[in-house]
Amino acid sequence: MIDKNQLFVEKYRPKALNELVLESNTKEMLEKFLQDGGIPHLLLAGNVGCGKTTIAKILLKELDCDSITLNASDERGIDTVRNKIKQFAMMSSFKKWKIVLLDEADAMCLTGDTEIVVGSLNNLSLRRLSGLKNGRKIMIPSVNIETKKVENDIGCLVDSGMVKFYEVELEDGRKIRASSKHPFFTNDFVEVKVCDLKVGDSIIDVSEDFFKKCPDVECHPNVKMKLIKIKSIKKLGIERAYNISMEKNHNFILGNGILTHNTIDAQFVLRNLMETYAGHTRFILTCNYLNKIIEPIRSRCQLIEFNNLQRKRICVILCYIFEKEKIKYDLDEVLLLIDMYYPDIRSMVNTIQLYTFASVWALRNVKSFRNFEQLLNLIKKGDLKNIRELDLDYTESYKYLFDNVDEITENYDKRVALSLEIAEFLYRDTFIADKGINFAACCLKIIEKLKE
Repeated sequence: MIDKNQLFVEKYRPKALNELVLESNTKEMLEKFLQDGGIPHLLLAGNVGCGKTTIAKILLKELDCDSITLNASDERGIDTVRNKIKQFAMMSSFKKWKIVLLDEADAMCLTGDTEIVVGSLNNLSLRRLSGLKNGRKIMIPSVNIETKKVENDIGCLVDSGMVKFYEVELEDGRKIRASSKHPFFTNDFVEVKVCDLKVGDSIIDVSEDFFKKCPDVECHPNVKMKLIKIKSIKKLGIERAYNISMEKNHNFILGNGILTHNTIDAQFVLRNLMETYAGHTRFILTCNYLNKIIEPIRSRCQLIEFNNLQRKRICVILCYIFEKEKIKYDLDEVLLLIDMYYPDIRSMVNTIQLYTFASVWALRNVKSFRNFEQLLNLIKKGDLKNIRELDLDYTESYKYLFDNVDEITENYDKRVALSLEIAEFLYRDTFIADKGINFAACCLKIIEKLKE
């Protein structure tokens, strides 16, 4: 009988190492940590739903330690993370270790076509993020939050891979494209992530005062901050993402005058904390994208990368849940479920609970998934006519094509080109009149690329 008050993902979350399905060398390494009674700093990297947080919690439970768990994407800023960790690390304890679990330590970002203010205060200009050289230090002005003055500062570009974006439109028509977790400043310099902003909220704008004064003065000008309201927020597609790492102040100014936080500097703060309290405090970091973790942190951690489980092993896990809950199911639909969400086991388990009624499970979106499979085959055949006859959710179709681009072609260069094309058409989908024509054009573009 299903307990509606308990989530399957928690009920069937492994509670000990011997319950985990891991590669033998990874499991042996973790077992040795427990035998030795301690761990080095750990960096757990892998896809969403692969068990990173589960493993971290098992280590915390088995080791003789006091622990604190922070979710980097939920915390409100660098100072919050710093203060919580410092207070925890300085607290007296009778345990051998103190361990900080920092979930989702990945950096947040902006799109490549975003312009930012660069140069010294007496020689300012605008540059696109995609036009900057990765890792190269340049002059980028920033705002000292305590003095409210713009100061000369130094920063460098960080390429953060492909992520999903939102478009934030302000009441005067200016637009910003940023990842869901990228923070902007609201009143009194409170940091709020895009995913937490609402229509009608206000963010700090320095454009009126800053662009009038800075080109004409060599001293550090006082900046008159004003708030501007958000008119709309909408989801976009997947694009290549960038961020700026600043040396002095944790912010920089966009080309349209909006002040924004550079969250990647939270990782540099974290690096310093790891060094300061290394004698008795260990850190466990989890991330979905390893390339978003700065090298100084990676070099200080024992990296454990989690490969995707084989589909057969996942099938065994899911069937075990069905049997324990006494739910009737169809094995073919279970295999379809795995194909739909692979390798995200957490989503698979959630879907089992979501579509179970009266102890019978039926996968409601099998039809759409079969259409996705058919879509791939038709693209390979170059059959645009039958593609247009498919009953598709276009937004989900773009995501499916992006996630399965390796099924379309084995050529690496073509995969990269196709990924960028799909991201571009998904972006157009947000404002184009006829979404069906836009999707057909996307498929036609893919077909043409495959013929090259």
